[in-house]
Amino acid sequence: MASQNPPVLGGRYELLRRLAQGGMATVYLARDRQLDRHVALKMLHPQFAADPTFAERLRREAHAAAGLSHPNIVGVYDWGRQGERYFIVMEYVSGHSLAEIIAARGALDPKAAAAVAFEVAAALAFAHRDGIVHRDVKPQNVLLSSDGHVKVTDFGIATMMGAGSSAGLTETGTVVGTASYLSPEQARGEPTDARSDLYSLGVVLYEMLAGRPPFRGDTPVAVAYQHVQDPPRALSRLGVDVPRPLENITMRLLAKDPEDRYSRAEDLREHLQIMRERLEQDEADRGAPPPRQQPAAPPPPPPLPPPTPGPLPPPPPEAPPPRRRVAPGPPRQQPRIPAPASQRPPRPQVHRAPPRGITQWWTGRIPAARRPPGYGERPSGHRGGSRDIYSRLERQRRSGMFYVGFAVLLVVLLVMVIVLVNVLNPGEDDTGPAPPATIAVPSVFQLDEAVAVRTLESAGFAVITVREQNAEVPAGHVFNQQPRAGAKLAPGATITLTISAGASAVPVPNVLGWQAIDAERALRTAGFAVNLVQVASERPAGEVLQQEPAPLVPNQVSAPVTLNISAGPAAILVPNVAGMDDVSAAVAIANAGLEVVPQSEPSETTAEGLVTRTQPPAGTQVAEGSQIFVYVSSGPSVVLMPDLTGLDRTTALIQLDTLGMTANIVAVAPLPDEVPGLIVSQEPAAGTPVTPGSILTLFVTGEPGSGDDGPGDAEPGESGDVTDAGPLDVPNLEARTDPAGLPGRPAPEG
Repeated sequence: MASQNPPVLGGRYELLRRLAQGGMATVYLARDRQLDRHVALKMLHPQFAADPTFAERLRREAHAAAGLSHPNIVGVYDWGRQGERYFIVMEYVSGHSLAEIIAARGALDPKAAAAVAFEVAAALAFAHRDGIVHRDVKPQNVLLSSDGHVKVTDFGIATMMGAGSSAGLTETGTVVGTASYLSPEQARGEPTDARSDLYSLGVVLYEMLAGRPPFRGDTPVAVAYQHVQDPPRALSRLGVDVPRPLENITMRLLAKDPEDRYSRAEDLREHLQIMRERLEQDEADRGAPPPRQQPAAPPPPPPLPPPTPGPLPPPPPEAPPPRRRVAPGPPRQQPRIPAPASQRPPRPQVHRAPPRGITQWWTGRIPAARRPPGYGERPSGHRGGSRDIYSRLERQRRSGMFYVGFAVLLVVLLVMVIVLVNVLNPGEDDTGPAPPATIAVPSVFQLDEAVAVRTLESAGFAVITVREQNAEVPAGHVFNQQPRAGAKLAPGATITLTISAGASAVPVPNVLGWQAIDAERALRTAGFAVNLVQVASERPAGEVLQQEPAPLVPNQVSAPVTLNISAGPAAILVPNVAGMDDVSAAVAIANAGLEVVPQSEPSETTAEGLVTRTQPPAGTQVAEGSQIFVYVSSGPSVVLMPDLTGLDRTTALIQLDTLGMTANIVAVAPLPDEVPGLIVSQEPAAGTPVTPGSILTLFVTGEPGSGDDGPGDAEPGESGDVTDAGPLDVPNLEARTDPAGLPGRPAPEG
C-alpha cells in the first residue's frame, strides 16, 4: 500500500500497508502524524455505517476499551469515521498472533501454553473487574510481540459488533463470536458473563496443548451444536503428553454449565500458579543431586599430603556465582514463545541469564527465590577453610612444600571451574552432564505403523508394537508411544508403540421416525459420528426417514451414520394466472404440481370467462399437491328488479339501497281512489334484470299543484305536503308535467 501520497484518515493517521483482513474489518499499519508513532488502524466494513445507533455504540465501546490500561491488553487510542467507514486506532504490536504460531509450529510445550494462559487470564481479570466481557477470546486475538509480551486485543469490539450486526453463526471468523471458540451460552443466544470468556480461554488452552480446538465441523452451526451438546475429548485420550493438573484445569474451563467453571479469572490464575510451582519443584527435585551426595562442611584440613597418582575425588557441588542467578521478575514481562519440545536441540547452550518473568517457566529455569534449601549455597566453613589453606601454604612454603600444595590447589580450582560450567549449562532435565551419545525420540503420533517403525529404526531405536482398540485414531496408526517424544535416549533403546486396532463394532441404534435432534443425540451418545441429509418428503419436517447403516447392523464406534431427514413437502410458488382464461390457468397451476379448484364470481372489471384471482394468492409458498382455488369472472353481477308498487317512498328507497341501486322520484297526479305518497309505477318493471348501481325511476302520487318532485315524509295513508325525503340522497331530476300541473304517469304496461 506504500505510495508517495498514502491515504490519511481523520487528518492524522497515514496508512502505510495492510496487515490483515477479516469478515468485519481490515487492519492497517499506520503512522500517527501528531505523535510520530506507528499504530494499528482497524477499518470496519461499510455495512456497519447503515445502523444509525452504531456511531454512538462505537464511541461508547471505544471509550470503555480505551480505559483498559494493562500490560496484557492492546491499548485503544482513538476512533473516527472516514466517509462511510468507521475506524479504531489501537496500539501496534510487532509480532505474531497465537493462531499464526500454532499454525506454524503445532502444539506448544505445556509449560509455554500454561504461561500464555496465565497472561491472558490476567488481561481478562482486569477487564472483568471493569465490567467488560470480551466475548471473542480466540488465538487470533492473542498477540505475542517480538519482545516477548502477551497481549489481548479487541476488548469491547465484540460487544459492539454483536449489537450492530445481524450476522449470526453463518459468518465464521467475525468478531461477533467465532464458532470454534463460542461458549455454550453464546451458542444458545443467552446472556453471557465473565465465565463465558473463561470457557473460550479453555478452548484456546486446549488448542495450544493439542494443536487443534476441541470441536470441529463442516459448518459453524455444527461446531456451535457440539459446544452445547458434546463433551470434549480428554487431552490424554488424544495422545497429548500434558501434566494431569494442567489437563484438569483445561477440562474445568470447558464445562458446559457456567457454574462448574472457574467463577473468576483470578481463581484460574491462582490454580495455574500453584500448578507451575509444583512442576518447578518436581523439576528441581529431579535436577538437584540427592541430599546424601551433598557433603557436610569440611573440618579444618590436615596438612596436605604429597600428591598420589590416581583420580581426584569429586569436588563439592557449587552453585552459579550470585551474578548469574535469575530472580523472579515482574509478572507482566513475557518471552517469545519457544519451539515445541520435539524441535529443541538436545543440550541448549545458555550464554546469558534469561529475561525475567515467565521466561523462567518456559525454559524450565528455577527462580532463585524458590530453589530448595541448600541449592546454590556455599558449604559452611568454606571461607574458614580457605584461610586455613593459605595458612598451610605459608607453613609449607617455609617447609619446602609450597610448590606441591600450589599444584594441588590448581587442580582443585580447575575441577571447580568444570563443575560451574556444567551448572551454568544444564541439559533438558538438569540431572547433570548428559551422556555424550543420546538421541531425541521423534514424534510418530498418528503415523501409519510402517512409517512410524521405519522412522524410529532410522533414528537408531528398537521398536515394539502392541495393539489396542481406539475410537479416535484410525486403525493401523500410532496413538501412543513410550518413552514420549522428545525424551533423550541412548542409541538402541526400545520404544513401545501402541497401534490403534480401530473401534469396537456395536449395533447401530434404530432411530427411524425420530426427530433429527433426538436421533443425533442418541447416536452420538452411542459413540457414532452423524451425517444429516435433508430430503423433501410428505412426512413432517425433521423426521428421520432412513439411516445408513441400517438399524441394528454392527458398526465401528466413531464411524459415521448417515440420516436422511425430512425437510417437509417441497415449497412451490403459486403461479400468477390472473387475466388468463380458465383453461390456460388450470394448465399452468397443474404443471406447477398443484391441484385446481375452479370457482365463479361476478366481476365488474374482468371480462366473463377470465380469472380474477387465486386463493392462496399468487407468489405464496405452498406444499406440493396443495389445492388452489381459481376464481373465474361470470361478468357483472345481475339482480332482479323488485316490485315496489304500493310501497311508500321511504320503504322503497331503503329496499333499493340494500340492492346497491338508487332511484329518481317522479311525482304524478293521484287518481281519485289513490292515496298520496305511494309508489304507483316503476321503471324498469318488476322482475327485470338490472346490475347493482343502476338508477331506477319511481312514480309517486302527489298533491296537484304542489310543484314538488317527490312525496313527503308522511306515513302511508296520511296527508301531507309532497317533499323530498332526503335521507337517501336521491337526485332530483326535472320532471315531466301534464296539463294538470303535475308530472304525468307512464302509460300502463300492456
